[in-house]
Amino acid sequence: MRHSLVPDFILERAEARQTEGSFTGCTLFIDVSGFTAMTQLLMMHGKQGSEVLASIINTVFAPIVDLIYGQGGMVTGF
Repeated sequence: MRHSLVPDFILERAEARQTEGSFTGCTLFIDVSGFTAMTQLLMMHGKQGSEVLASIINTVFAPIVDLIYGQGGMVTGF
């Protein structure tokens, strides 16, 4: 599933030239223990290591991202 980096409600307001507004929100911060060390180790293996890292990231984060968007939320960064 693909997700837009800019939520539809913001795009709609921008098209209507509404440049101010507010909404209720919350934030989620996830710290994966050992991630930096794992990344450094995998990067020693070039492209294959990058592909393994991408697979791990997708396995960990895709279900969370899908749940957030499924509830009408948005992800602003990683």
